Amino acid sequence: PREGRLILFMTPFQPPPVKPLVLGIFPIPFYLCHSSFKSLAHLNRYYVMQEAKMRGFDDCVTLTEGGVLLESAFGNLFWVKEKTFYTPDPS
Repeated sequence: PREGRLILFMTPFQPPPVKPLVLGIFPIPFYLCHSSFKSLAHLNRYYVMQEAKMRGFDDCVTLTEGGVLLESAFGNLFWVKEKTFYTPDPS
């Protein structure tokens, strides 16, 4: 037989307030000049994140030389408008 007692005090769960993500545009067209070196494959991503933090953003969106949206430093980019889900063109 079990001995002892358990007292539990419960309060309603209050989720933390949601802070909107602040994104900037990375000022240099993005290309993977270090991608052929395994140890340096993520080097450009850290540079993008460093630039974002220096400019007061949570992250930066990268663009190609033609101005096409790619992604953020360590995440994919998508948005919802009305009931439609959008992503950058995979080509």
